[in-house]
Amino acid sequence: MRAQRKFLKYLYIFLGAAILLILTIFLIPPEAKLTLFGVDLGAPILMFIVLFITFGCLFTFLFANIRRGILASTFITGTLLLRLFGITSIYQIAILFLILLLIEYSFSRNLNHQSKSS
Repeated sequence: MRAQRKFLKYLYIFLGAAILLILTIFLIPPEAKLTLFGVDLGAPILMFIVLFITFGCLFTFLFANIRRGILASTFITGTLLLRLFGITSIYQIAILFLILLLIEYSFSRNLNHQSKSS
């Protein structure tokens, strides 16, 4: 199966999640308390969860790799969460980026060692 067809479902999920994200931003007030599956969530938490899913599916489709899509989505969502808490220093964003690069490097190195040994 070609990589484009294999990851095409993530494009469809991205489109649905993007519509849900837009509706979340425009229709739910920030101070609202929502109950989802018995758990009380604030509107910003729900927005960040939907934002993570949206970017995760988009980058998974663009990179044709689930792990890299999740890492890129984690970086963008983490950067926006840092901004929400008032941490705007470039050093914290660089540290987050380096941590995610090290995670990617360790996973790719581990996969390379497993494929050479078998």
